Amino acid sequence: MTGTVMKNYYNILDKLKINLIIKDNSYSIHTDSLFEVGARINPKRSFLFISKIIGKHLRINPDIMFISGKLLGLIYLKEIYFKNEFDHILDNYTAFINGSDTYIHIKNIDLEKKTLFIGFSETATGIAISVFSLFGKNAFFICTTRQKLNNSNSRIEFLEEHSHATDQICYLSKKELDIFDNIVLIDDELTTGNTNLNIISILNRISPGKKYTLISILDWRNKENLKKYKIFSKDNSLEINFVSLIKGNIDIKEDFVFSEDEPGNSSALSSRKTILTKIIEIKINSEILNPRKIVDYNYISKTDKEAKAVTEIIKTSFSSDNSIVIGSGEFIYFPALICKYLSEVNNTEIKYQSFSRSPVLRISDEN
Repeated sequence: MTGTVMKNYYNILDKLKINLIIKDNSYSIHTDSLFEVGARINPKRSFLFISKIIGKHLRINPDIMFISGKLLGLIYLKEIYFKNEFDHILDNYTAFINGSDTYIHIKNIDLEKKTLFIGFSETATGIAISVFSLFGKNAFFICTTRQKLNNSNSRIEFLEEHSHATDQICYLSKKELDIFDNIVLIDDELTTGNTNLNIISILNRISPGKKYTLISILDWRNKENLKKYKIFSKDNSLEINFVSLIKGNIDIKEDFVFSEDEPGNSSALSSRKTILTKIIEIKINSEILNPRKIVDYNYISKTDKEAKAVTEIIKTSFSSDNSIVIGSGEFIYFPALICKYLSEVNNTEIKYQSFSRSPVLRISDEN
C-alpha cells in the first residue's frame, strides 16, 4: 500500500475535526487495529492517538503488544539491514495484529554490532522492550524516565516536545555510550520528531559518530519536519534511519482547545463506591523494575522467569473472571507478562493496561 494515499476522517465531539492522510502502509495493517483518536486537555495539541497495541489507555491482550514490538524489530532488520529471511514471520505477525488467532514463535536474533535500544517514557516503555525482546547477542536496552535516581550522577536530560510532562532523563554515561555502534530510539509515535532530535543532538555531542534509527508505530512528520532531519543529518554527518508501521500527515480541519470543564467530563461524575480489598504483597527482584540502567538481552529471560514466579503466587488468589492486571506509569512490560501467564494458567483471556499521566479528556457519552 505504499503508493496508495488514504484519508481517515475524525470528528471529536463535534469540535475537533482531523484528516489523517495515510501515505505509506507497506505492511497493510488495519489502522483501526492500531489506534483510535481522542481529545486531550493540553493547549499544545488537542488530540492524542489512543493506541490499541501498547496497553496504556485501553485494556488489551498482552500478546498484541509483544507481537507488535517483534514486528517492528523484524521491519527494522528488513529495511535497515535488508534481511528478508524472516518475511514469513513478518507476514504472520501482521496477520495477528489484524485479527488472526495465532502467531509463530521465533528465537532471539543476534546482532552483528553492539546496538543500544532506548525506549521513551512513559507510554512507549512496554512496546520498546517488546522490540528489544526480539534480539539476542549485542542487543542492549535502557528506557528514559521522569524519575530522578539518587544513586546516579551520569545522566542526560532533554525535552519531550508536545508533551504534558516535558522533562526526560536517560541515565547514560559517555563511557557506556562509547561501546555502541548503533542507537535505536523507540517511541509510540512521531508527530514532529523534535523530541528525537533533542536527544540525538545530546548523544552525538557526548559520543559522536553513531548510526541512528528511529522506530515508531506511527510517523506523522510533515515535509518541514522531514527537511529538518535532512539538514540536521547533513550538518552533523550522521546517518538517521526511520522505521514505522504507518507513515502519513495530520491535517487539522477545525481545531479546539479542550478543558476539564467540558460538558459530560466523567471525572466530575464519579461517585463513591465501597470496594472489598484483599492485598497480597510480593517482593520481586529489583532488576525487573523498569531498566533505567543499561541491561543486556538476558534481561528478557529474567523478567520472564520472575513473572512466572509471581503468577504462581497469585493465580489462586482471585477469580479470573472479569479480572485485569494494571501497571503503573512507565511500568508496563512486566505487568503485561504477568497478565499473559495468568491467562495461560487460568485458561482464560485476562487483559492489562497501565496508569497514565496523559491528560485524556473523558466524556460519559458512548464512544
